[in-house]
Amino acid sequence: MLGASDALAAQSAATPPWRTHLIWWQPTADEPHPWREDPRLARFGEQGYPDDFQVLFRNPDSAQGKQHEIMWVRVIAADSVTGLRLGILINQPDFMRSPSEGDNVVFRFVDGDPLPTAVGAPGYRDVGWPASSAAPEFLAVLREGILAYRAGNNGHNMPGIEKCITVLTPAMRTVPAGASAEERFNGHFVLGRCLAEKYVTERAIEQFRAAIAIDPNDVNAQMALLAELSIMSHKGPKDLSADEQKRWEDAFVEQLQVIRTRFGSRPRVQQMLSLIFTPPEEKDMTPQMKAELPKLQRVGYAIFRWKQR
Repeated sequence: MLGASDALAAQSAATPPWRTHLIWWQPTADEPHPWREDPRLARFGEQGYPDDFQVLFRNPDSAQGKQHEIMWVRVIAADSVTGLRLGILINQPDFMRSPSEGDNVVFRFVDGDPLPTAVGAPGYRDVGWPASSAAPEFLAVLREGILAYRAGNNGHNMPGIEKCITVLTPAMRTVPAGASAEERFNGHFVLGRCLAEKYVTERAIEQFRAAIAIDPNDVNAQMALLAELSIMSHKGPKDLSADEQKRWEDAFVEQLQVIRTRFGSRPRVQQMLSLIFTPPEEKDMTPQMKAELPKLQRVGYAIFRWKQR
């Protein structure tokens, strides 16, 4: 059995998962949130926001009169070995030069401390990302794109979305050979999501297909592709020729079969498919919808966007 000093030494020698893998998204509702069960953290949270906690950031410039700051962090991962939590800073510092709103940050809470405390001064941000990469310049660009995507807030802040596209488009055209599969997957996925928010649908489809070619087991990429195909399959003769309409409808049906076979048991997927294929009441159907019933039964009565990540 380890003594207290041995346990601390083991913690300091351990490597949290975000130092070896890209972790930048929040867990979904059906994934574990162990920090929600930590009674020590509860008093630093806010009712109704179970993943948000106040964290103390000690200002490295405090000797020059700069103030420490207490800021809100949204937890996205925890490491039971080191006791560290990974989160996203959700407000902009008033006094500190780094980190910035949207950055990955890491904190710990030790009994006796007045507040959970950020680690990794002076910059704080680097400890929340992989420590190394065989393609460091590409990883730096990918991080910039991810942060721009976060700033885009699912399309509610279009300058962030546009910056993400500007940053990642050239990067994904010339991915260095040393980039890991994980880095390449995330680059294609994030660029696809930003293109989708700009309704550049066909380019978004290309990026999601590239992501799926790297990791076909990722439900978010698969559902994101289905979402964009739902848009293309509902375009009419003003936008597409009859042959093009048929091609996109077939692509949607093929992807739908993948989703139903591989991910159909997942509650969120079931909910979305039910929404797509539930017809409106007959009194709400337009004459065009009534004329297109065979098509709508194949491709659904609604288009959708997938924003789970």
